[in-house]
Amino acid sequence: MRQTPERISFGGLLPFLEQRLCARDAFGAKCVFFVVAAKFFPPYLGYMKKLMEFYFYPGMVALDVAGPLDVFQAADELLARNGRGRDGYELRFAANDPGPVPTSSGLRLHADVSPGVREVDTLLVPGGLAAEAASGEAADVSAVRGGALRARRVVSVCSGAFLLAAAGLLKGRRVTTHWAAADRLAELYPEVRLEPDAIYVQDGDIATSAGVTAGIDLALAM
Repeated sequence: MRQTPERISFGGLLPFLEQRLCARDAFGAKCVFFVVAAKFFPPYLGYMKKLMEFYFYPGMVALDVAGPLDVFQAADELLARNGRGRDGYELRFAANDPGPVPTSSGLRLHADVSPGVREVDTLLVPGGLAAEAASGEAADVSAVRGGALRARRVVSVCSGAFLLAAAGLLKGRRVTTHWAAADRLAELYPEVRLEPDAIYVQDGDIATSAGVTAGIDLALAM
């Protein structure tokens, strides 16, 4: 059987399909084989659902997690009801020390995995009064930086922007944060193009929101 490599284009929709091999058997029937380049095939694309990873750290605000979380969960359920379950969302919760993570209110949220284990569609970092302190912790900054390398887009809610800035993700970017944290963010990271009156800002593959419930608006926009 003779095989001839033939380049094809999918208009950018399926970049992981690199080429196809066309051949004819003894009866002249045409067989088509897709050759997949593994490096262009992130694991989460295997079943199409968008993998959303929430990064947990002690002292985060629970609502910064729960607001966007409920938006993505509701969207996933509605898509499934309309026969589009493969277009929905898989939600995952990561922390440097998987297990119960205390929030600012004392409520503990459970992290299932360590961060940055798989490629994800979105990495989401919540905020809180503890965010600035967390941005000074090498382990938290490394986790966010590493997770961002494996994410299509990175999102912060409220003062979670401090962690993104500490990870070097906001240099020259348009961003917003909680109004009460805006001056401090600008002081520590003057290279950030701060828009303190915005509800949320999307600049390329980085999105940031203002305080707490603005994270819901950003999740709806996404």
